[in-house]
Amino acid sequence: TVSASNSQGVDTSSNGEVWIGDTPGDELVNQPFDGELVEIRIWDRAITQYQIDSALLMRLTGNESGLAAYWPCSYELSGTTVFDHSGNGRHGELQGSCSRVLSDLALAAPIR
Repeated sequence: TVSASNSQGVDTSSNGEVWIGDTPGDELVNQPFDGELVEIRIWDRAITQYQIDSALLMRLTGNESGLAAYWPCSYELSGTTVFDHSGNGRHGELQGSCSRVLSDLALAAPIR
């Protein structure tokens, strides 16, 4: 599970945390994500299907307009901190039985 908190922007719970992969404190749901995440992108606005499709296999630069948080998970292969590469400081923390692995998914270099 990756959780991230910050006092501004993205807020999906009463304490400002965003949980990805599980629901915090809900023993009834407790069905952790079983898979791999190469990167996680959160935008501060709705984006179109075309925008999603056109950037799907592209690595972001981190300074895209409207990018609220960007965690390219394969940049750091050790530790429990997942650094936000959007410049917004929304660093996350791995919790539970997570492991970091190199992905075989080839993402193209960002367009600058």
